[in-house]
Amino acid sequence: MIQKISPCYTKPLPKWQTYQFKNDNSSSNTEEKTAVVSKNDTQNSYFPLSFKSREAYNITRSLMQLDDIHCPFCGVKMHSLEKTKKLVKQAESIQDKDEFINWLELNKENIPKEYLKFIDSAKNNAILSTTTDVNSLLLNMKDGACVASSKAIEKMKEKMLEIQKNNNLSDSDNVLIDECYIRLNDYDVFSGTNILYDLTLILRETIGILENTKVNGEIYAQAKELLIPASFYQNIFLPEPKSYFAKTYQGNVISKLFENTENQVCKVLKTPQKDNDPKLNLILCCKDCEQKASETNVVLRSFTKTDDLRKNIVKYIEDLSKQVLDNKLQADSAYIIDFANFLDRISEINININKEKSKIINAIRIKAFKDEHEKVTFEPVNREGIPCATCGQTTITHEQRLKIFNEIAKASTYSDLLNIIRKNRYFVSNRFQSAVRLFEKLVEENPQITEKQLINEFKKQLADEIKQQLQDNITLAEMTKNRMSFPEDTVLLQKYIDGVKSKFLNFSEKSMFPYQEYTNLLKDSVYKMNDTHYKYYYGTMFKETIRKKYNKQANIFPNKETIEKLNSYLKVYIQNLFKGTVATVDHLIPKGKNGENDLSNYVVMCRNCNTEKTDYPLLRWLDIHPEMPKNVQKYMNKIVSMINNNELGPEYRKYPKIFSKKIAQLSHGKVDPKYKLKPLKNDSGEIKPKKH
Repeated sequence: MIQKISPCYTKPLPKWQTYQFKNDNSSSNTEEKTAVVSKNDTQNSYFPLSFKSREAYNITRSLMQLDDIHCPFCGVKMHSLEKTKKLVKQAESIQDKDEFINWLELNKENIPKEYLKFIDSAKNNAILSTTTDVNSLLLNMKDGACVASSKAIEKMKEKMLEIQKNNNLSDSDNVLIDECYIRLNDYDVFSGTNILYDLTLILRETIGILENTKVNGEIYAQAKELLIPASFYQNIFLPEPKSYFAKTYQGNVISKLFENTENQVCKVLKTPQKDNDPKLNLILCCKDCEQKASETNVVLRSFTKTDDLRKNIVKYIEDLSKQVLDNKLQADSAYIIDFANFLDRISEINININKEKSKIINAIRIKAFKDEHEKVTFEPVNREGIPCATCGQTTITHEQRLKIFNEIAKASTYSDLLNIIRKNRYFVSNRFQSAVRLFEKLVEENPQITEKQLINEFKKQLADEIKQQLQDNITLAEMTKNRMSFPEDTVLLQKYIDGVKSKFLNFSEKSMFPYQEYTNLLKDSVYKMNDTHYKYYYGTMFKETIRKKYNKQANIFPNKETIEKLNSYLKVYIQNLFKGTVATVDHLIPKGKNGENDLSNYVVMCRNCNTEKTDYPLLRWLDIHPEMPKNVQKYMNKIVSMINNNELGPEYRKYPKIFSKKIAQLSHGKVDPKYKLKPLKNDSGEIKPKKH
């Protein structure tokens, strides 16, 4: 029986597709090591790190376009820039003051709470005013805002004199405070200038240079409490245009009124944890809350004193869920569930979203399941033995994967597992063949070896591969550092060598390689080189070689839930050897780039390559995978063989022609697969004439 162990769990780690630098062990000459991409060396089981920034960008763009989402911090209803334009256009068309007030009431949810007094002021001025036009109403409100600012300045002056009186200040500090008092006293709040800018300048040139920093802080604190709210409100009525789409003073005031509830996307963690998905680290909030949280590392910490925080966040998640269900949020259907789990994990407050009882969340789960299992009508993906058009790996069907996984789950001895691997060895990519050989060797030499010992040996093998690759990188850098055109580049290359030797060659095999720290070293050394050729060459080589090894290492650190499901760490790792070879349908022109569900746009790729490709255009994908032209031809040969042997329906006879034409066009001729179909024959065995 496979022995149970208590593994050291880690969270799932991302993956990527990278270049591999082939090591020719038969040669002792280090210079003969050449940079190539292994056609089968792309299998893995986790997410593509190198593409996460693109996913985060897509999420940001989608969030910014949403309307009527409640801010997770203050609860105000947010809106996009496009809606601001619509609101301004509506407001500019209203001429009657009573109609204008009714319009404000209808849109009050989109007005910041501190600006709701704008509506009350409009109502009071409407009662007192004898005119009916909106512009006169706004000018009266402007005068009232100026009077309020003037009162705030008077209170500020009183507080400042009180602080001066209660402190024994130097002569120079007393002079500065007196100067500030005089300048505040002379300031004209009705001048029509930006009061916040003016007052800030006055304080900076006087109070800001006090010798007594304690008094400096007290006065600034009073200024923030008294002057900022009044000046913010008064600046709504400034005559200068705030936005290019406001054509009148009336529209200008409205654009400022709704500005602070416009959508803003900020990071939940300013310094994301290395195992967090960047797209989950983004949260939509109003512009006002984004400004308040700008100086903190964790956004949620800025709002922990808000009593309704949990309620606001739950409302925010429900709003986004509705957008997902209505297909307005262009994201993975499971995104919002993953985001809720992410907040639960990293926040200092107990969000405690009851996802099981929420009808909306349950609907999201159903949609995510349907989207995940939605099948494009492309028959080759359900046929065995189709090579991946990117990496050339022979794929397996979904049914084959389930069968292999079930066999692994039912295995009760090492012998059972070895038989499963040997029987399906062709479906294990080259990069994992070393793990298979190690498993065979360890079990044959010691049939009593425990599962924990096996896992530790796998971890050691994967860590040794990373260390060997680091050593290879150092060797190459040592050989070429004296060839640099710029002396500074030699110093930077030596900094990389020293950093690797001191920090990374001896990392513990019991944990994941500290990849983020390694990339920071690259940024501080190789990425600062002056010679752009060497900068790109070494930057790509030293990063991508290690990233591929790091990604491979991720398979030996699966998540806790998966291990508990199989009750075996080893079985999960064995499953991961096959997981990425499942056949999937990829779109030559990505769906995110308006790619159509059309036969000419379909191609079979293994699960890993499809996941990594995301919405990359074909030319960029070819830069990453220069082996693709050869593998597309291999793929085409298999498809044509199946068509000639009548293994695919007659509708697929046109596929080689339309697919070849499209991929050649998209690749600018870099990929141009050839094919030769057998001529069609009629029932009597005669060749059918071609249609012209």
